[in-house]
Amino acid sequence: MKFYPNELSTKESLLALYQSVQNDIAFYRNWEWSITVYYAVLSTGIIGLVTNDTIHKLINCTAQIGLTIVQAVAIFYSIYHLHKAHHYLSENRALRNKIENLLGFFEKDVYIEKDSILPQKFNIISKYYRFELKEFIFPFLLFLVIYELVTIYIIWKV
Repeated sequence: MKFYPNELSTKESLLALYQSVQNDIAFYRNWEWSITVYYAVLSTGIIGLVTNDTIHKLINCTAQIGLTIVQAVAIFYSIYHLHKAHHYLSENRALRNKIENLLGFFEKDVYIEKDSILPQKFNIISKYYRFELKEFIFPFLLFLVIYELVTIYIIWKV
């Protein structure tokens, strides 16, 4: 599909789609943070449970095994959920880039004389999954896995 500047309804449709994709990107970025917080709170709750003097007396080996299983499953689900959230975020970034190209945001003299709305360096049609992988996702995963392993250690040592 090509964008023709004279067709107002096409432009309005693309702008509406662009806004929708921007909202999805914000949602998935927030979802990555929420997943991290959710699993950290789960581990903190288990730590609070096993370190409480009143409850600690009631925890036997079966309960410890059960809590360890919960934490082990949480490790795998936290990795899976962060991966899926980042995958959806990447898909939406690629779609946003296509819409920006269709609208001519990277072309000079379309909207601004002798300039483009967005710099050409933002016109990246590449692997969006790698974007922010080292800066955000890897540290989130590292934090969660370490925290959940520490929780398993506390379950058995306290």
